Amino acid sequence: MGDGSIGILNHTGSTISILSNTGTIGASDNGNGIVNSSGGTIISLDNSSTGTISGGLAAISNIGVITNMTNSGTIQGAGGNGLYNSGTIIDLTNSGTIRSFGMGGQYGITNSGNISALNNTGVISGLTSGLDNNFGATITTLLNATGGSIGGGGTGINNAGTIDTLLNNGQISSSFSTGLFNSGNLGVITNIGQILAPFGNMISNSGGISTLNNLNGGVALTYTGTLPSSYNIIINSSTQFGKLAGSAISGIATIV
Repeated sequence: MGDGSIGILNHTGSTISILSNTGTIGASDNGNGIVNSSGGTIISLDNSSTGTISGGLAAISNIGVITNMTNSGTIQGAGGNGLYNSGTIIDLTNSGTIRSFGMGGQYGITNSGNISALNNTGVISGLTSGLDNNFGATITTLLNATGGSIGGGGTGINNAGTIDTLLNNGQISSSFSTGLFNSGNLGVITNIGQILAPFGNMISNSGGISTLNNLNGGVALTYTGTLPSSYNIIINSSTQFGKLAGSAISGIATIV
């Protein structure tokens, strides 16, 4: 469905109760697969395991409100983002793939608005970052569950806004730089899974982190920048427990 600049457009003031895709929704090289305009509402957006939503720019651009968004298929943007949000998404659940790709691909998900809950058991990936949370943007709860992967060429997660709670049971990774780069505000990070950055630091912090609860799969977490206010070691056994390897660090952390 869709062969122009926009595959599906939900206009200002309009409401779509259920948008369910089991096939293909796409747009031209300079277009978006789905656009939810400012003042528009989509109550339920479901992309099934056989569904593909694609765009030359973003696959999905939300400026309005999406109450529930579920993806178990593929959401992909060639020239920018898999998902671009400058509106509000209440509940976003991904068990499929959300990605950017191609010469202009940048971010799997860019958030410039508000996401209440982002739950990932699939893949979120971008050539620049898997997840980019911009200045002024908010993610209340980010759960990267077991089996979930958030990764990018530059950073796995780039946060310049606010993330209240980040729970990682899966993998956050960077191919060439920093796993988690924070210049904004992070509330509580609980890292039970792994943050991977073979050519950089796993966490680089120039913003604020309230609490870091760390296991990192028992592998030393490389960290640079300002220390969190509180650092808690998660202990699984006498041989598997959280370790921190700091470089060029500043600040004082309460260690428990």
